[in-house]
Amino acid sequence: METTRLHIRRHTSSADACVVPDVLYHQIDILHSHPLPAAASSTAVQALSYVKVAASLAFFVSEAFLALLGAHASKSNVAAVALSVDPKSCTAAELRRSVLHLLLPKDTYQSFGLTGSHVRTKQGSRYAVQLPLASGTSERVLNRARWCFAHTLTGEFDLAFTGPPEFLAALQALAGTASAKTCPFALSTWTAPSATVVPPLTPLLERMDSAAAASTTKRTAVSSSTKKSMGPVACVPKARTALSDETRECVLDHLEWVGLAAMQADRVFDGKAAVDPIISTYRAPVLGDDDGTPVSMTKTSFRGLMDANRVTAILDAVRGKDTLSQRDGAAKGRKRASPSDDERAARPLMPTDVMVIARVVPSQIHDTSAGDCMWLLPGGSVATGFVGVQLECSAW
Repeated sequence: METTRLHIRRHTSSADACVVPDVLYHQIDILHSHPLPAAASSTAVQALSYVKVAASLAFFVSEAFLALLGAHASKSNVAAVALSVDPKSCTAAELRRSVLHLLLPKDTYQSFGLTGSHVRTKQGSRYAVQLPLASGTSERVLNRARWCFAHTLTGEFDLAFTGPPEFLAALQALAGTASAKTCPFALSTWTAPSATVVPPLTPLLERMDSAAAASTTKRTAVSSSTKKSMGPVACVPKARTALSDETRECVLDHLEWVGLAAMQADRVFDGKAAVDPIISTYRAPVLGDDDGTPVSMTKTSFRGLMDANRVTAILDAVRGKDTLSQRDGAAKGRKRASPSDDERAARPLMPTDVMVIARVVPSQIHDTSAGDCMWLLPGGSVATGFVGVQLECSAW
């Protein structure tokens, strides 16, 4: 059976940092009705890239790659994922925090040669094998892994790597131009065919705040999977507010609208007269007395392999808090000066509401319960904070 949970986090200050779960992402969708800040423009984001390498899994345990990984892994988060699954062995592979994760079916696992643990996934019964690649790993373990990769799992995989620019450049030189290529982030823009009314975020946030003030709070434990996916902020149990059924329904209605808008659903953008009410009885949520003014909605999407740092950089650029180059500098270890109150006040606020959706790589191994994330960022002259939502899916 598969269960789905929504982790909703209400931030009361617009200066708060967006909590991005530490997993891999392959696409970011931004819904906006006003031009994005210059730092989040197509030119700035397309300057980011990742590297694809066509190689067998033995590439991870080669001496040259281990030396390259040891030189960069301690300074930044180097990650990789197999974009294709070996059709003969149904094997998935992922590199996270200098540990190679493999997910093998029973037949392949029995002939592989390394010890793992039995796990249950959406695809059925699998065996998870973890191979540490950091400096200090026993040479005996690495030699055993080289022998296993030489006799099993010899097929070629499409491996995607993300990391700092200097690591990606060295990786491409190591793999060679014949088997490695740099892939810039892909950009796509879609504009709604007609103006539509966007449900305002501010009344929703006010409703959540009033419901939180009137209700009681209780302490709840945080599961281990939630701690891993939501980052270090979630390691300490937080006070959870028991929202009323009406408030919870309003939040879910708004999230449903954002999901339909991200899918470019005709029911949202083509007007009520365009869909037969017998076929679809869906109605957009309305909060407050004002029905809203129709605006032209645009969806800007960026595709590419991203870790949590890259997603945070794009979110900060959308919010006008930072630039991608500044975020890359902080990732390299350079201390970034904290902005003063005057600098925060001088930053241009978003004139309209913005919704951001980060889509996780579906074939991840180290945290299979992590789902897509969403941030509802209100615009206007009043800093009312924002809402972050994480989807968690688990099979049991």
